Amino acid sequence: MTLTRKLLFLSLTLFPYSFLLAQEFESTNKPNVIFITVDDLNDWIEPLGGHPQVKTPNFNELARRGMTFTNAHSSAVVCGPSRASFLSGLSPTFTGFYVNGPDWREIQKINTVKSLPHFFKDAGYKTTGAGKFFHTSQNDIKAWDIWYPRIGIDRPNEIVPGGMGGLPKNKNPYHDSFDWYPLVAEDSATGDGQIANWITSQIKSNQGEEQFIGFGFRRPHAPFYVPEKYFDLYPIEAITMPQTIKNDLDDVPKMALKVNGIDTPSFGSATNRLAHEWVIENNQWSQITQAYLASVSFIDALLGTIIEAVDNNPKMKNTIIIVIGDHGFHIGEKLSYQKKTLWRESTRVPMIIVAPGVTTPGSISSIPVSLLDIYPTLVELSGLDTPNHLDGESIVPILANPEIDWDRFAVSNHGYMNFSVTSQSYQYIRYSDNSEELYNITNDPNEFKNLASLDEFGNIKLQLKEQLPKYSEPDVRGISTPWRE
Repeated sequence: MTLTRKLLFLSLTLFPYSFLLAQEFESTNKPNVIFITVDDLNDWIEPLGGHPQVKTPNFNELARRGMTFTNAHSSAVVCGPSRASFLSGLSPTFTGFYVNGPDWREIQKINTVKSLPHFFKDAGYKTTGAGKFFHTSQNDIKAWDIWYPRIGIDRPNEIVPGGMGGLPKNKNPYHDSFDWYPLVAEDSATGDGQIANWITSQIKSNQGEEQFIGFGFRRPHAPFYVPEKYFDLYPIEAITMPQTIKNDLDDVPKMALKVNGIDTPSFGSATNRLAHEWVIENNQWSQITQAYLASVSFIDALLGTIIEAVDNNPKMKNTIIIVIGDHGFHIGEKLSYQKKTLWRESTRVPMIIVAPGVTTPGSISSIPVSLLDIYPTLVELSGLDTPNHLDGESIVPILANPEIDWDRFAVSNHGYMNFSVTSQSYQYIRYSDNSEELYNITNDPNEFKNLASLDEFGNIKLQLKEQLPKYSEPDVRGISTPWRE
């Protein structure tokens, strides 16, 4: 069904003014699509209010033009599975792709369907891409007409100073994997800056062809190397720390500490409590917070160059813009400095969509949505026929009517048979050994109080448990953990 016909249907079922939107789209060509992914971006942008000091005027501008989803979640909480999922439209529980390591191109269930950019290319769009869109160098070479810097390379060379904010290398147990430092450099000298400049040149040169532009920014993924002017936005002596409480993890099951990496007995990951102890002992928490905030504001500035380029090219007037994080990120909450958890700080992602003629400027939705919903949504917004392999669901009805009443849920997973299910008011977590967590995210957005053991929440747990996948494909690596009933 085309977008025009679906909007006409909405006019009869949802709201009275949709027919006018249908007429507007019927009179125009197919829209351009600009799809922007941001690596490890949590809710620390102003439209989501995740940190009280963050400065993101360009995320604000996109939110002013379109719809902000305040309850969007990734289907997986690590980069490779997340990106393979929303770019293929297939759930990790269907593909068995749960953790970084495997190459999605070698997984038959994924490589036998068309990725999102490949679908648009075959639909007649010019496809242009750059940066970390697919995971690292695992690009879909069939998907692009043009790619920067070149197929097989996901981003330009980075500036790598090292130094953990001034600490000697031998004092940093994580080395470059968890480092931060202000760069004496212009934005354009960074890898992300080069990507932004190239993408803006492609936007400026558009002469009216239907174009799908998909690209990814690397920051705020660690190491946090961004120009010093962004560090200067957040004076270290005035930094507001993430909200935490003592003994936060006393009421979570032992499996939570294992699956979420908190009790990993080594410095092999920045997720564990050893990392937090090191951060506190070395007085680095405020420095890490500053560096992450700086990285978010740096990406926001680059986002502004993309918006400006679109605005300055009349041929790009009819352009859908979507920006997302591929999963969230902890900055000390629950003793973690990573993604890779099933708590809300890791599953929840920013998602803003601007769809001319469809989205109401400045609209907000708290309905749970998944990154899996992006593929069918962009296909429908572009007036194309939806392929039949998709696990997500188009959220065009939400975009067209911010007041719609739609009882939906978002499911995330981390590893085999570990899930979270999010409704508008609750997040439920179920681990492979049947242990549970339940949080009222309306009253307790930081998930400090686990309600799973309280009888009064039994019906709510039952409702959320019913949303768990009925089947999960074993891990493609041949590793599986039984779910004991």
